[in-house]
Amino acid sequence: MDDFWRMVWQENVTTIAMVTKLKEGDKIKCGKYWPNKPGDSVKFGYIRVELVSLEACTGGIKRTMTMLKGDDCRTVTQFHFTEWPDKGVPKHTSALLKFIKEVKADHGQYTHPLIIHCSAGVGRTGVVISIDSVVAHAKTTRMVDVFNFVTNIRQKRPYMVQTQEQYAFIYGAVLEDLLWRNTLIPVIHFTDHLQDLQTSGDGHRRSKMTKEFQTLKSLCPDPPASQTRSGRTRDNHPKNRYGNNLPLQRNRVILDSPDHDYINASNMKGVHCTFMTTQMPLPTTVSDFWSMVLNNKPSTIVMLNDKSQNDKSCAQYWPDANSVQFGSYSVSTLSTSSDGDMTIRQLQVTRNSKTSHTVTQYQFHGWPKHGSDQQLGARSLLKLIRAVKSSTNKMNEFSILVHCLSGAGRTGVFCTAMECIAQIAEGDSVDIFQTVKILRADRMQFVQTEEEYAFVYDVIREYLHTENYEQLPYPIEDHTYGNVEIDYTHDPEENPYEVTDPQEAGATALVYGNVETERSQDRPKSEPQQPYSVYENVTFDS
Repeated sequence: MDDFWRMVWQENVTTIAMVTKLKEGDKIKCGKYWPNKPGDSVKFGYIRVELVSLEACTGGIKRTMTMLKGDDCRTVTQFHFTEWPDKGVPKHTSALLKFIKEVKADHGQYTHPLIIHCSAGVGRTGVVISIDSVVAHAKTTRMVDVFNFVTNIRQKRPYMVQTQEQYAFIYGAVLEDLLWRNTLIPVIHFTDHLQDLQTSGDGHRRSKMTKEFQTLKSLCPDPPASQTRSGRTRDNHPKNRYGNNLPLQRNRVILDSPDHDYINASNMKGVHCTFMTTQMPLPTTVSDFWSMVLNNKPSTIVMLNDKSQNDKSCAQYWPDANSVQFGSYSVSTLSTSSDGDMTIRQLQVTRNSKTSHTVTQYQFHGWPKHGSDQQLGARSLLKLIRAVKSSTNKMNEFSILVHCLSGAGRTGVFCTAMECIAQIAEGDSVDIFQTVKILRADRMQFVQTEEEYAFVYDVIREYLHTENYEQLPYPIEDHTYGNVEIDYTHDPEENPYEVTDPQEAGATALVYGNVETERSQDRPKSEPQQPYSVYENVTFDS
Protein backbone atom coordinates (compact mmCIF):
# COMPACT_ATOMS: atom_id res chain seq x y z
CA MET A 1 0.00 0.00 0.00
CA ASP A 2 2.98 2.31 0.55
CA ASP A 3 4.01 1.72 -3.07
CA PHE A 4 0.46 2.36 -4.25
CA TRP A 5 0.40 5.82 -2.67
CA ARG A 6 3.94 6.54 -3.93
CA MET A 7 2.62 5.81 -7.42
CA VAL A 8 -0.44 8.04 -6.90
CA TRP A 9 1.81 10.89 -5.78
CA GLN A 10 4.46 10.40 -8.47
CA GLU A 11 1.95 10.23 -11.33
CA ASN A 12 -0.05 13.15 -9.90
CA VAL A 13 -3.24 11.07 -9.91
CA THR A 14 -6.46 12.82 -8.89
CA THR A 15 -9.02 10.08 -9.65
CA ILE A 16 -9.12 6.39 -8.68
CA ALA A 17 -11.73 3.90 -9.92
CA MET A 18 -11.95 0.78 -7.74
CA VAL A 19 -14.08 -2.09 -9.07
CA THR A 20 -13.65 -4.74 -6.38
CA LYS A 21 -14.82 -5.21 -2.83
CA LEU A 22 -12.24 -5.53 -0.06
CA LYS A 23 -13.52 -9.06 0.61
CA GLU A 24 -15.59 -11.34 -1.60
CA GLY A 25 -16.75 -14.53 0.06
CA ASP A 26 -13.88 -15.77 2.18
CA LYS A 27 -11.17 -14.17 0.03
CA ILE A 28 -9.43 -10.88 0.70
CA LYS A 29 -9.41 -9.09 -2.66
CA CYS A 30 -7.79 -5.76 -1.80
CA GLY A 31 -6.02 -4.08 1.11
CA LYS A 32 -7.83 -1.13 2.64
CA TYR A 33 -5.66 1.77 1.53
CA TRP A 34 -7.77 4.56 3.00
CA PRO A 35 -8.83 5.64 6.53
CA ASN A 36 -12.03 4.38 8.16
CA LYS A 37 -14.10 7.54 8.55
CA PRO A 38 -14.01 11.24 7.62
CA GLY A 39 -11.43 13.09 9.69
CA ASP A 40 -9.24 10.00 10.19
CA SER A 41 -5.79 9.82 8.63
CA VAL A 42 -3.29 7.01 8.01
CA LYS A 43 0.39 7.25 7.04
CA PHE A 44 1.59 5.10 4.14
CA GLY A 45 5.36 5.43 3.95
CA TYR A 46 6.11 9.14 3.75
CA ILE A 47 2.58 10.07 2.56
CA ARG A 48 -0.23 10.80 5.01
CA VAL A 49 -3.75 10.16 3.66
CA GLU A 50 -6.83 11.74 5.25
CA LEU A 51 -10.43 10.83 4.42
CA VAL A 52 -12.32 14.10 3.91
CA SER A 53 -15.81 12.95 2.91
CA LEU A 54 -18.03 10.03 1.91
CA GLU A 55 -21.01 10.16 -0.46
CA ALA A 56 -22.96 7.82 -2.67
CA CYS A 57 -22.09 7.31 -6.32
CA THR A 58 -23.67 4.98 -8.86
CA GLY A 59 -23.12 1.42 -7.71
CA GLY A 60 -21.11 2.30 -4.63
CA ILE A 61 -19.25 4.98 -2.69
CA LYS A 62 -17.31 8.12 -3.55
CA ARG A 63 -14.45 9.00 -1.19
CA THR A 64 -12.62 12.32 -1.23
CA MET A 65 -9.14 12.16 0.31
CA THR A 66 -6.15 14.43 0.76
CA MET A 67 -2.51 13.36 0.47
CA LEU A 68 0.11 15.20 2.53
CA LYS A 69 3.82 14.90 1.78
CA GLY A 70 5.90 17.45 3.66
CA ASP A 71 4.25 20.80 3.01
CA ASP A 72 2.56 19.64 -0.21
CA CYS A 73 -1.14 18.72 -0.10
CA ARG A 74 -3.13 17.17 -2.95
CA THR A 75 -6.70 15.93 -3.34
CA VAL A 76 -7.66 12.56 -4.80
CA THR A 77 -11.16 11.16 -5.38
CA GLN A 78 -11.88 7.44 -5.25
CA PHE A 79 -14.99 5.98 -6.92
CA HIS A 80 -15.66 2.53 -5.44
CA PHE A 81 -18.00 0.30 -7.48
CA THR A 82 -19.27 -2.54 -5.27
CA GLU A 83 -21.79 -4.29 -7.55
CA TRP A 84 -19.37 -6.48 -9.47
CA PRO A 85 -18.64 -10.13 -8.62
CA ASP A 86 -15.11 -11.44 -9.18
CA LYS A 87 -14.72 -13.03 -12.64
CA GLY A 88 -18.38 -12.25 -13.28
CA VAL A 89 -20.25 -9.20 -14.54
CA PRO A 90 -22.64 -6.63 -13.04
CA LYS A 91 -26.32 -7.46 -13.35
CA HIS A 92 -26.98 -4.24 -15.30
CA THR A 93 -24.80 -2.57 -17.92
CA SER A 94 -26.45 0.77 -17.16
CA ALA A 95 -25.05 0.96 -13.61
CA LEU A 96 -21.46 0.48 -14.79
CA LEU A 97 -21.94 2.95 -17.66
CA LYS A 98 -23.15 5.59 -15.21
CA PHE A 99 -20.22 4.82 -12.94
CA ILE A 100 -17.75 5.28 -15.80
CA LYS A 101 -19.40 8.59 -16.74
CA GLU A 102 -19.06 9.84 -13.16
CA VAL A 103 -15.40 8.80 -12.99
CA LYS A 104 -14.62 10.54 -16.28
CA ALA A 105 -16.51 13.68 -15.27
CA ASP A 106 -14.39 13.90 -12.12
CA HIS A 107 -11.17 13.25 -14.01
CA GLY A 108 -12.07 15.90 -16.58
CA GLN A 109 -9.44 16.94 -19.09
CA TYR A 110 -6.43 16.20 -16.91
CA THR A 111 -3.51 14.84 -18.91
CA HIS A 112 -2.17 12.76 -16.03
CA PRO A 113 -3.56 9.23 -15.68
CA LEU A 114 -6.44 7.96 -13.62
CA ILE A 115 -6.03 4.69 -11.74
CA ILE A 116 -8.35 1.77 -12.45
CA HIS A 117 -8.00 -1.33 -10.31
CA CYS A 118 -9.82 -4.46 -9.26
CA SER A 119 -8.04 -7.24 -7.35
CA ALA A 120 -5.57 -8.59 -9.92
CA GLY A 121 -5.89 -5.59 -12.22
CA VAL A 122 -6.88 -7.63 -15.27
CA GLY A 123 -10.47 -8.95 -15.44
CA ARG A 124 -12.80 -6.22 -14.28
CA THR A 125 -10.19 -3.55 -14.96
CA GLY A 126 -9.89 -4.73 -18.56
CA VAL A 127 -13.66 -4.57 -19.00
CA VAL A 128 -13.86 -0.95 -17.78
CA ILE A 129 -10.99 0.15 -20.02
CA SER A 130 -12.41 -1.70 -23.03
CA ILE A 131 -15.91 -0.23 -22.67
CA ASP A 132 -14.65 3.33 -22.29
CA SER A 133 -12.09 3.03 -25.07
CA VAL A 134 -14.27 1.28 -27.64
CA VAL A 135 -17.14 3.73 -27.06
CA ALA A 136 -14.83 6.75 -27.32
CA HIS A 137 -13.31 5.40 -30.53
CA ALA A 138 -16.73 4.64 -32.04
CA LYS A 139 -18.02 8.14 -31.35
CA THR A 140 -14.96 9.60 -33.04
CA THR A 141 -14.56 7.25 -36.02
CA ARG A 142 -17.97 5.49 -36.31
CA MET A 143 -16.14 2.15 -36.07
CA VAL A 144 -16.40 -0.60 -33.45
CA ASP A 145 -13.86 -3.38 -32.89
CA VAL A 146 -13.98 -4.99 -29.48
CA PHE A 147 -11.95 -8.03 -30.49
CA ASN A 148 -8.86 -6.19 -31.66
CA PHE A 149 -8.92 -3.70 -28.80
CA VAL A 150 -8.99 -6.48 -26.21
CA THR A 151 -6.27 -8.33 -28.14
CA ASN A 152 -4.15 -5.17 -28.10
CA ILE A 153 -4.42 -4.50 -24.37
CA ARG A 154 -3.71 -8.17 -23.64
CA GLN A 155 -0.38 -7.72 -25.41
CA LYS A 156 0.40 -4.91 -22.98
CA ARG A 157 -0.97 -6.63 -19.88
CA PRO A 158 -1.79 -10.38 -20.03
CA TYR A 159 -5.23 -11.71 -19.08
CA MET A 160 -7.04 -8.39 -19.46
CA VAL A 161 -10.75 -9.38 -19.68
CA GLN A 162 -10.57 -12.84 -18.15
CA THR A 163 -13.81 -14.60 -19.04
CA GLN A 164 -16.18 -15.05 -21.96
CA GLU A 165 -18.96 -13.57 -19.82
CA GLN A 166 -16.91 -10.40 -19.28
CA TYR A 167 -16.11 -10.22 -22.99
CA ALA A 168 -19.80 -10.52 -23.92
CA PHE A 169 -20.66 -7.87 -21.32
CA ILE A 170 -18.41 -5.38 -23.15
CA TYR A 171 -20.51 -5.78 -26.30
CA GLY A 172 -23.75 -5.20 -24.40
CA ALA A 173 -22.40 -2.11 -22.65
CA VAL A 174 -20.96 -0.63 -25.87
CA LEU A 175 -24.24 -1.24 -27.69
CA GLU A 176 -26.25 0.48 -24.97
CA ASP A 177 -23.95 3.48 -24.79
CA LEU A 178 -23.87 4.01 -28.55
CA LEU A 179 -27.49 3.25 -29.24
CA TRP A 180 -29.24 5.36 -26.65
CA ARG A 181 -29.29 8.73 -25.00
CA ASN A 182 -29.91 10.09 -21.54
CA THR A 183 -33.41 8.89 -20.61
CA LEU A 184 -33.60 10.54 -17.20
CA ILE A 185 -36.55 12.96 -17.30
CA PRO A 186 -36.85 15.90 -14.87
CA VAL A 187 -40.43 15.80 -13.60
CA ILE A 188 -40.93 19.47 -14.48
CA HIS A 189 -40.56 18.47 -18.16
CA PHE A 190 -42.33 15.11 -18.04
CA THR A 191 -45.56 16.16 -19.78
CA ASP A 192 -43.71 17.86 -22.63
CA HIS A 193 -41.40 14.86 -22.96
CA LEU A 194 -44.34 12.46 -23.16
CA GLN A 195 -46.05 14.56 -25.82
CA ASP A 196 -42.82 14.49 -27.82
CA LEU A 197 -42.61 10.68 -27.50
CA GLN A 198 -46.14 10.35 -28.84
CA THR A 199 -45.31 12.23 -32.04
CA SER A 200 -43.42 10.93 -35.04
CA GLY A 201 -39.92 12.22 -35.58
CA ASP A 202 -38.28 13.48 -38.75
CA GLY A 203 -41.12 12.37 -41.01
CA HIS A 204 -41.02 8.75 -39.82
CA ARG A 205 -44.32 6.94 -39.63
CA ARG A 206 -43.50 5.45 -36.24
CA SER A 207 -43.69 7.48 -33.06
CA LYS A 208 -40.68 8.12 -30.86
CA MET A 209 -42.38 5.94 -28.25
CA THR A 210 -42.29 3.04 -30.71
CA LYS A 211 -38.60 3.62 -31.39
CA GLU A 212 -37.86 3.84 -27.68
CA PHE A 213 -39.61 0.54 -26.99
CA GLN A 214 -37.89 -1.17 -29.94
CA THR A 215 -34.53 0.05 -28.62
CA LEU A 216 -35.40 -1.31 -25.19
CA LYS A 217 -36.11 -4.73 -26.69
CA SER A 218 -32.84 -4.70 -28.63
CA LEU A 219 -30.93 -4.07 -25.38
CA CYS A 220 -32.71 -6.92 -23.57
CA PRO A 221 -31.95 -10.14 -25.48
CA ASP A 222 -33.47 -13.44 -24.36
CA PRO A 223 -31.29 -15.30 -21.84
CA PRO A 224 -29.64 -18.58 -22.86
CA ALA A 225 -31.62 -21.72 -22.06
CA SER A 226 -29.13 -22.66 -19.33
CA GLN A 227 -30.25 -19.66 -17.28
CA THR A 228 -33.86 -20.94 -17.15
CA ARG A 229 -33.08 -24.66 -16.96
CA SER A 230 -35.19 -25.43 -13.86
CA GLY A 231 -38.36 -24.38 -15.69
CA ARG A 232 -37.48 -26.57 -18.67
CA THR A 233 -37.25 -29.95 -16.94
CA ARG A 234 -39.79 -32.66 -17.69
CA ASP A 235 -41.31 -32.40 -14.20
CA ASN A 236 -41.47 -28.60 -14.08
CA HIS A 237 -42.51 -27.75 -17.64
CA PRO A 238 -46.25 -28.44 -16.96
CA LYS A 239 -46.12 -25.94 -14.08
CA ASN A 240 -45.54 -23.04 -16.47
CA ARG A 241 -48.53 -21.24 -17.93
CA TYR A 242 -46.42 -20.14 -20.92
CA GLY A 243 -43.39 -22.14 -22.00
CA ASN A 244 -41.39 -19.07 -23.03
CA ASN A 245 -42.00 -17.16 -19.78
CA LEU A 246 -39.63 -18.77 -17.28
CA PRO A 247 -37.81 -17.54 -14.16
CA LEU A 248 -34.03 -17.15 -14.20
CA GLN A 249 -31.92 -19.51 -12.11
CA ARG A 250 -30.25 -16.79 -10.09
CA ASN A 251 -33.40 -15.15 -8.72
CA ARG A 252 -36.15 -17.75 -8.96
CA VAL A 253 -38.19 -18.35 -5.82
CA ILE A 254 -37.17 -21.69 -4.31
CA LEU A 255 -39.86 -23.62 -2.46
CA ASP A 256 -39.13 -25.24 0.88
CA SER A 257 -40.52 -28.62 -0.07
CA PRO A 258 -39.07 -32.12 0.28
CA ASP A 259 -40.62 -33.19 -3.03
CA HIS A 260 -39.85 -30.24 -5.31
CA ASP A 261 -38.57 -26.67 -5.12
CA TYR A 262 -39.88 -25.15 -8.38
CA ILE A 263 -42.53 -22.51 -8.92
CA ASN A 264 -42.73 -20.07 -11.81
CA ALA A 265 -41.89 -17.05 -9.66
CA SER A 266 -39.05 -14.55 -9.33
CA ASN A 267 -37.54 -12.34 -6.67
CA MET A 268 -37.31 -8.88 -8.25
CA LYS A 269 -34.97 -6.16 -7.04
CA GLY A 270 -35.22 -2.65 -8.38
CA VAL A 271 -33.14 0.23 -7.07
CA HIS A 272 -35.83 1.26 -4.58
CA CYS A 273 -38.39 -1.56 -4.37
CA THR A 274 -38.43 -5.36 -4.13
CA PHE A 275 -41.16 -7.77 -5.21
CA MET A 276 -42.00 -11.43 -5.63
CA THR A 277 -43.68 -11.95 -8.98
CA THR A 278 -45.49 -14.99 -10.30
CA GLN A 279 -48.12 -16.21 -12.76
CA MET A 280 -51.78 -16.82 -11.90
CA PRO A 281 -51.74 -20.28 -10.29
CA LEU A 282 -52.72 -23.27 -12.40
CA PRO A 283 -55.08 -25.85 -10.84
CA THR A 284 -52.02 -28.06 -10.25
CA THR A 285 -49.86 -25.33 -8.65
CA VAL A 286 -52.16 -23.71 -6.07
CA SER A 287 -50.50 -25.58 -3.20
CA ASP A 288 -47.10 -24.41 -4.51
CA PHE A 289 -48.41 -20.84 -4.50
CA TRP A 290 -49.43 -21.09 -0.84
CA SER A 291 -46.17 -22.81 0.04
CA MET A 292 -44.38 -19.76 -1.38
CA VAL A 293 -46.61 -17.41 0.62
CA LEU A 294 -46.11 -19.28 3.88
CA ASN A 295 -42.34 -19.60 3.40
CA ASN A 296 -41.74 -15.95 2.46
CA LYS A 297 -44.58 -14.29 4.40
CA PRO A 298 -45.45 -11.34 2.13
CA SER A 299 -47.87 -8.92 3.73
CA THR A 300 -49.62 -8.14 0.43
CA ILE A 301 -50.77 -10.03 -2.67
CA VAL A 302 -51.58 -7.91 -5.73
CA MET A 303 -53.76 -9.66 -8.32
CA LEU A 304 -53.96 -7.74 -11.60
CA ASN A 305 -56.24 -10.02 -13.63
CA ASP A 306 -59.90 -10.93 -13.36
CA LYS A 307 -60.72 -14.60 -13.00
CA SER A 308 -62.53 -15.80 -16.10
CA GLN A 309 -65.19 -18.42 -15.48
CA ASN A 310 -64.48 -19.81 -18.94
CA ASP A 311 -60.75 -20.25 -18.38
CA LYS A 312 -60.31 -23.47 -16.44
CA SER A 313 -56.54 -22.92 -16.21
CA CYS A 314 -57.08 -19.99 -13.81
CA ALA A 315 -57.47 -21.53 -10.39
CA GLN A 316 -59.21 -19.49 -7.70
CA TYR A 317 -56.72 -19.89 -4.88
CA TRP A 318 -58.99 -18.57 -2.11
CA PRO A 319 -62.50 -19.50 -0.93
CA ASP A 320 -65.44 -17.15 -1.32
CA ALA A 321 -66.26 -17.91 2.30
CA ASN A 322 -65.09 -20.15 5.12
CA SER A 323 -62.03 -22.24 4.18
CA VAL A 324 -60.76 -24.63 1.53
CA GLN A 325 -57.93 -27.18 1.49
CA PHE A 326 -55.13 -27.13 -1.12
CA GLY A 327 -52.89 -30.09 -0.38
CA SER A 328 -51.28 -29.47 3.02
CA TYR A 329 -52.56 -25.89 3.12
CA SER A 330 -55.85 -24.66 4.52
CA VAL A 331 -56.88 -21.22 3.23
CA SER A 332 -59.57 -19.08 4.87
CA THR A 333 -61.16 -15.82 3.78
CA LEU A 334 -61.41 -13.68 6.91
CA SER A 335 -63.03 -10.63 5.29
CA THR A 336 -63.96 -9.14 1.91
CA SER A 337 -64.58 -5.51 0.96
CA SER A 338 -64.77 -3.40 -2.20
CA ASP A 339 -63.29 -0.02 -3.05
CA GLY A 340 -63.96 1.13 -6.60
CA ASP A 341 -61.96 -1.11 -8.94
CA MET A 342 -60.48 -3.10 -6.05
CA THR A 343 -61.67 -6.10 -4.08
CA ILE A 344 -59.77 -6.40 -0.81
CA ARG A 345 -59.59 -9.72 1.03
CA GLN A 346 -57.93 -10.79 4.25
CA LEU A 347 -56.70 -14.34 3.67
CA GLN A 348 -55.13 -16.76 6.14
CA VAL A 349 -53.09 -19.80 5.16
CA THR A 350 -52.33 -22.60 7.62
CA ARG A 351 -50.15 -25.68 7.18
CA ASN A 352 -50.89 -28.82 9.19
CA SER A 353 -52.89 -26.78 11.73
CA LYS A 354 -49.63 -25.33 13.05
CA THR A 355 -47.91 -22.63 10.97
CA SER A 356 -50.13 -19.80 9.72
CA HIS A 357 -49.83 -16.44 7.99
CA THR A 358 -52.35 -13.69 7.22
CA VAL A 359 -52.03 -11.66 4.02
CA THR A 360 -54.03 -8.87 2.37
CA GLN A 361 -55.03 -9.53 -1.23
CA TYR A 362 -55.87 -6.64 -3.58
CA GLN A 363 -57.66 -7.85 -6.70
CA PHE A 364 -57.67 -5.11 -9.34
CA HIS A 365 -60.54 -4.97 -11.84
CA GLY A 366 -59.74 -1.66 -13.54
CA TRP A 367 -57.08 -2.58 -16.09
CA PRO A 368 -57.85 -0.55 -19.23
CA LYS A 369 -58.97 -2.54 -22.23
CA HIS A 370 -57.42 -1.88 -25.62
CA GLY A 371 -58.64 1.46 -26.96
CA SER A 372 -60.31 2.48 -23.69
CA ASP A 373 -59.64 5.57 -21.55
CA GLN A 374 -55.99 5.22 -20.51
CA GLN A 375 -56.17 8.16 -18.12
CA LEU A 376 -59.02 6.57 -16.20
CA GLY A 377 -57.11 3.28 -16.06
CA ALA A 378 -53.97 5.08 -14.88
CA ARG A 379 -55.95 6.82 -12.15
CA SER A 380 -57.36 3.50 -10.93
CA LEU A 381 -53.96 1.78 -10.95
CA LEU A 382 -52.47 4.71 -9.04
CA LYS A 383 -55.15 4.28 -6.38
CA LEU A 384 -54.16 0.61 -6.10
CA ILE A 385 -50.47 1.48 -5.76
CA ARG A 386 -51.19 3.94 -2.96
CA ALA A 387 -53.33 1.37 -1.12
CA VAL A 388 -50.61 -1.27 -1.43
CA LYS A 389 -47.88 1.10 -0.22
CA SER A 390 -49.90 2.10 2.84
CA SER A 391 -50.59 -1.49 3.91
CA THR A 392 -47.26 -3.16 3.14
CA ASN A 393 -44.85 -4.34 5.83
CA LYS A 394 -41.65 -2.50 4.95
CA MET A 395 -39.57 -4.62 7.35
CA ASN A 396 -39.91 -7.68 5.08
CA GLU A 397 -37.74 -7.31 1.97
CA PHE A 398 -40.04 -9.18 -0.41
CA SER A 399 -43.28 -8.08 1.23
CA ILE A 400 -45.29 -7.59 -1.98
CA LEU A 401 -46.29 -10.57 -4.12
CA VAL A 402 -47.57 -9.46 -7.54
CA HIS A 403 -49.20 -11.60 -10.19
CA CYS A 404 -51.24 -11.32 -13.36
CA LEU A 405 -52.03 -14.09 -15.82
CA SER A 406 -48.44 -14.42 -17.04
CA GLY A 407 -46.57 -12.75 -14.18
CA ALA A 408 -44.84 -10.47 -16.67
CA GLY A 409 -46.96 -7.96 -18.62
CA ARG A 410 -49.31 -6.24 -16.17
CA THR A 411 -47.06 -7.31 -13.29
CA GLY A 412 -44.18 -5.53 -14.99
CA VAL A 413 -46.24 -2.35 -15.39
CA PHE A 414 -47.21 -2.36 -11.70
CA CYS A 415 -43.64 -2.96 -10.46
CA THR A 416 -42.17 -0.39 -12.86
CA ALA A 417 -44.70 2.24 -11.78
CA MET A 418 -43.96 1.67 -8.09
CA GLU A 419 -40.22 1.86 -8.71
CA CYS A 420 -40.57 5.07 -10.76
CA ILE A 421 -42.70 6.74 -8.08
CA ALA A 422 -39.95 5.95 -5.55
CA GLN A 423 -37.40 7.52 -7.93
CA ILE A 424 -39.44 10.71 -8.12
CA ALA A 425 -39.72 10.94 -4.34
CA GLU A 426 -35.96 10.67 -4.06
CA GLY A 427 -34.79 13.03 -6.77
CA ASP A 428 -37.56 14.84 -8.72
CA SER A 429 -36.69 12.91 -11.88
CA VAL A 430 -37.68 9.59 -13.41
CA ASP A 431 -36.19 7.13 -15.91
CA ILE A 432 -38.84 4.74 -17.16
CA PHE A 433 -36.61 3.30 -19.89
CA GLN A 434 -33.80 2.31 -17.52
CA THR A 435 -36.24 1.09 -14.86
CA VAL A 436 -37.84 -1.38 -17.27
CA LYS A 437 -34.41 -2.42 -18.50
CA ILE A 438 -33.18 -3.06 -14.95
CA LEU A 439 -36.26 -5.08 -14.02
CA ARG A 440 -36.02 -7.06 -17.26
CA ALA A 441 -32.61 -8.25 -16.11
CA ASP A 442 -34.51 -10.21 -13.43
CA ARG A 443 -37.53 -11.18 -15.55
CA MET A 444 -36.99 -10.81 -19.29
CA GLN A 445 -40.67 -10.61 -20.27
CA PHE A 446 -41.48 -7.66 -17.98
CA VAL A 447 -43.64 -5.03 -19.73
CA GLN A 448 -44.32 -7.16 -22.78
CA THR A 449 -45.90 -4.74 -25.25
CA GLU A 450 -45.50 -1.16 -26.39
CA GLU A 451 -49.04 -0.50 -25.14
CA GLU A 452 -48.01 -1.59 -21.63
CA TYR A 453 -44.84 0.50 -21.87
CA ALA A 454 -46.85 3.58 -22.86
CA PHE A 455 -49.27 2.88 -20.01
CA VAL A 456 -46.40 3.23 -17.51
CA TYR A 457 -45.89 6.76 -18.86
CA ASP A 458 -49.62 7.43 -18.42
CA VAL A 459 -49.51 6.27 -14.80
CA ILE A 460 -46.51 8.47 -14.00
CA ARG A 461 -48.10 11.46 -15.73
CA GLU A 462 -51.23 10.97 -13.63
CA TYR A 463 -49.12 10.65 -10.47
CA LEU A 464 -47.26 13.90 -11.20
CA HIS A 465 -50.55 15.65 -11.91
CA THR A 466 -52.20 14.52 -8.67
CA GLU A 467 -49.11 15.37 -6.62
CA ASN A 468 -48.87 18.87 -8.18
CA TYR A 469 -45.34 18.31 -9.46
CA GLU A 470 -45.99 20.91 -12.15
CA GLN A 471 -45.16 23.50 -9.48
CA LEU A 472 -41.65 22.18 -8.88
CA PRO A 473 -38.72 24.54 -9.51
CA TYR A 474 -36.35 23.69 -12.32
CA PRO A 475 -34.26 20.73 -11.14
CA ILE A 476 -30.49 20.61 -10.72
CA GLU A 477 -28.72 19.68 -13.93
CA ASP A 478 -28.24 15.95 -14.25
CA HIS A 479 -24.71 14.70 -14.72
CA THR A 480 -25.41 10.99 -14.94
CA TYR A 481 -25.18 8.79 -18.01
CA GLY A 482 -25.77 11.09 -20.92
CA ASN A 483 -25.27 8.82 -23.89
CA VAL A 484 -24.79 9.90 -27.47
CA GLU A 485 -28.06 10.65 -29.22
CA ILE A 486 -27.95 9.29 -32.74
CA ASP A 487 -29.57 11.47 -35.35
CA TYR A 488 -31.18 8.87 -37.60
CA THR A 489 -31.60 10.01 -41.18
CA HIS A 490 -32.88 6.56 -42.05
CA ASP A 491 -34.47 3.65 -40.27
CA PRO A 492 -33.03 3.23 -36.73
CA GLU A 493 -32.52 -0.49 -37.35
CA GLU A 494 -29.70 0.52 -39.71
CA ASN A 495 -27.02 0.97 -37.06
CA PRO A 496 -24.37 3.47 -38.24
CA TYR A 497 -21.69 1.73 -36.15
CA GLU A 498 -19.96 -1.17 -37.79
CA VAL A 499 -16.86 -3.30 -37.28
CA THR A 500 -13.88 -2.22 -39.37
CA ASP A 501 -10.10 -2.32 -39.14
CA PRO A 502 -8.71 -2.17 -35.61
CA GLN A 503 -7.59 1.11 -34.12
CA GLU A 504 -6.93 1.96 -30.50
CA ALA A 505 -8.78 4.64 -28.61
CA GLY A 506 -9.76 5.62 -25.10
CA ALA A 507 -8.93 7.75 -22.11
CA THR A 508 -5.69 7.94 -20.17
CA ALA A 509 -5.59 5.19 -17.56
CA LEU A 510 -3.16 3.65 -15.14
CA VAL A 511 -3.97 0.03 -14.39
CA TYR A 512 -3.03 -1.09 -10.91
CA GLY A 513 -2.93 -4.70 -9.82
CA ASN A 514 0.41 -6.03 -8.55
CA VAL A 515 1.60 -2.99 -10.44
CA GLU A 516 4.19 -3.34 -13.19
CA THR A 517 4.31 -0.92 -16.18
CA GLU A 518 5.67 0.62 -19.32
CA ARG A 519 4.40 3.66 -21.26
CA SER A 520 3.32 3.57 -24.85
CA GLN A 521 3.70 6.71 -26.97
CA ASP A 522 2.30 5.50 -30.31
CA ARG A 523 -1.16 6.94 -30.79
CA PRO A 524 -3.32 6.69 -33.90
CA LYS A 525 -4.62 9.98 -35.24
CA SER A 526 -8.25 8.95 -34.95
CA GLU A 527 -8.15 8.64 -31.14
CA PRO A 528 -9.79 11.03 -28.70
CA GLN A 529 -7.47 13.56 -27.11
CA GLN A 530 -6.64 11.40 -24.07
CA PRO A 531 -5.29 8.05 -25.39
CA TYR A 532 -4.89 4.87 -23.42
CA SER A 533 -1.59 4.04 -21.81
CA VAL A 534 -1.52 0.67 -20.07
CA TYR A 535 1.31 0.70 -17.56
CA GLU A 536 3.63 -2.16 -16.66
CA ASN A 537 6.77 -2.20 -14.49
CA VAL A 538 6.49 1.20 -12.83
CA THR A 539 9.84 2.75 -11.91
CA PHE A 540 9.54 5.18 -9.02
CA ASP A 541 11.42 8.45 -9.00
CA SER A 542 14.19 8.48 -6.43
